[in-house]
Amino acid sequence: EAGRFGFAAEDCVRDEDPEDLCPFVQPIDGNGQCSTPGLTCSSGEECCCGNCYPSLTCECGDDLTVTCFATEACMFPDCTGMPEQEEEDACPSIPVKPEEVCIALEDPVTCGPNNCTYSNICVAGTFGFDANECVRIEEVCPSAEPINGECNTPG
Repeated sequence: EAGRFGFAAEDCVRDEDPEDLCPFVQPIDGNGQCSTPGLTCSSGEECCCGNCYPSLTCECGDDLTVTCFATEACMFPDCTGMPEQEEEDACPSIPVKPEEVCIALEDPVTCGPNNCTYSNICVAGTFGFDANECVRIEEVCPSAEPINGECNTPG
């Protein structure tokens, strides 16, 4: 049965015995109170960098009040050095329309096919939102070959 916070009883377990169900799936008295101080429950799932984490954690406090918080475990993941993630985040080969692209927050740019310059990564500039993918867009097509390994962009 789903609880008040939207998680199922089987998702909530005691730390000391994973087989025991958490007693505050839905607050027992309807006032957000629980019966076992220190008991924690986790629910939901966020996956990033090849690992999955709970997205919501609730705890029964000493005053028998249930407190829940979003873990935001994958809000700003650092997957550096994880080959499977780097491959998964590889830029798609089909460009998108410039008006559909968020502001690129990282440099450098790379020389792509036909010596055109592409952005490497695109992350939404608004706090709490992430494009969650590397968007490859054609930005500039320089008229000359790269100089010293760098892209030659006019202007």
